[in-house]
Amino acid sequence: GYDWELLGKSCSLLNVYLRDPAHVLLLRSFAKPGDLRGCWFGGYTGERREPARQRWAPWKQIFSGLNSAWFYAPYTRVGGSGEVGFRPDLSPYDCWSATASEVDRLKSGIDRLLLTAERDDRAIALVYSRSSALVSALDPAYDEHLTALAAMAELLADAGFSFRVISATSLEDGAQLRSACQAVFLPACVALSDQAGAGLRHFAEAGGVVVADWGTGRYDEHGKRRERGALDELFGLQRNGPPGFVQPVGGIPGFLPQTSVDGSIRIRKAWPKRFVGGVPVLITSSHGAGVAVYLNFSLISYPATGGARGASLQAWLRQLLARDGLPEPVLAKGQWGAPHRVETCRWRNGELSFIGLLKHPDTPQVGEDLELALPPGQHAYDVLAGRYLGVGKTVAFHLGPGEVKLISLGPERIKSVKLERLKGDEYVTPAYRITVGKGRRPVLSARVVHVRVFDPGGFPYRAGTVTLLAPEGSCEYDVPFGLGDPAPGRWRVEVTDAATGIRQEVAFTIRAKD
Repeated sequence: GYDWELLGKSCSLLNVYLRDPAHVLLLRSFAKPGDLRGCWFGGYTGERREPARQRWAPWKQIFSGLNSAWFYAPYTRVGGSGEVGFRPDLSPYDCWSATASEVDRLKSGIDRLLLTAERDDRAIALVYSRSSALVSALDPAYDEHLTALAAMAELLADAGFSFRVISATSLEDGAQLRSACQAVFLPACVALSDQAGAGLRHFAEAGGVVVADWGTGRYDEHGKRRERGALDELFGLQRNGPPGFVQPVGGIPGFLPQTSVDGSIRIRKAWPKRFVGGVPVLITSSHGAGVAVYLNFSLISYPATGGARGASLQAWLRQLLARDGLPEPVLAKGQWGAPHRVETCRWRNGELSFIGLLKHPDTPQVGEDLELALPPGQHAYDVLAGRYLGVGKTVAFHLGPGEVKLISLGPERIKSVKLERLKGDEYVTPAYRITVGKGRRPVLSARVVHVRVFDPGGFPYRAGTVTLLAPEGSCEYDVPFGLGDPAPGRWRVEVTDAATGIRQEVAFTIRAKD
């Protein structure tokens, strides 16, 4: 019964368990700038022996817009279930090592790139309704709201769309809603106010897309049952008596192999696109420049279907959202058609954009081969591999359970990272000007660079590790030696452009007399 909107707006620090997808979605949705958000994961019994899950967990939080990772527990005397990351001799268990390696990769500048970027999710909104969460818990006739929210979110992600979560109170002003997004999805929003219904009608007439599943608006915001649903007129349907739930044999062919439908639904002023056993299950109604779609079936079985078996449902969704003002989906193809449980996300950071693909750990260990068509006119890089991919090509790669692929796109090809030694009395330690270039000229846009320093023994000098913002492609860096004398010998400075993985290093020597 938590009010997630109130929690989000009231708490500067808020964590949930990563295993609950609806809670993870809601965690970032109502956060204020500067709030700390993250998920508990790590050495829990049942998870600690799953390296794919440990690799996936930090990236899942970045994909979810969260800015911290909480490992339970490096060491603890409580719990009694072996929920630790380190042995008594302080050597790490595999669960800690797998997590730490991915956190290191993220902290090599990728975290700064993505957390300061704008998620490309403004066009599509998924609705959270606390009233619906409470009513659906009391009336088991329809799907539980948060379960349906997670299922609809997974369908959108599998279809290649990024989205955000908004509160049901945001629906009441239709004009403002239309200026904020182009499509609204209502997962098991069984309790809606009259004002929300009026706002959604205005939204659709102004050109918006409204998609809802069964039972939407059957109650008001106080939990009082309605004779007619708040949105029945919008969807052009009528109800012939109380809900009559049936589970058609074979589900909905091409959509879901197993689901439930409401046999009491009849068409009043709409166009049924699909029937199952004489029951309309896909109902479309036009309103001005917009459209309203009623899914007269349960979506909560979708996560267990997903992937290639949900390909027809994903294709239908992409066709529905192929409208002006809505972004093109990230279209990855797997060996058997649609990828199996591969989450996609897009970000924008200045003139750069990023495409991320993350495979769920609960998938076959062999993984799958994928292909991704890149947008034309943009130079593409495999960020983690530091490899140039060309312009407008289709790239092929393998993605195993818990693995991630991150691609950066920009208008110019980055060819070099240069380090120029700075001299002068003001520099008491080795100092360099770092320049990210496109040949002989520096780029004129902001870049993020990651700097590492290695001592004469080849070990990382932790005090020298830093991520820097390079306005107009350039910045300065001083090696931060402390009060103690640095070890004599040959030191190395390594600089990486975070968006492309292009790397350069230089060496300097500390003599004993220095």
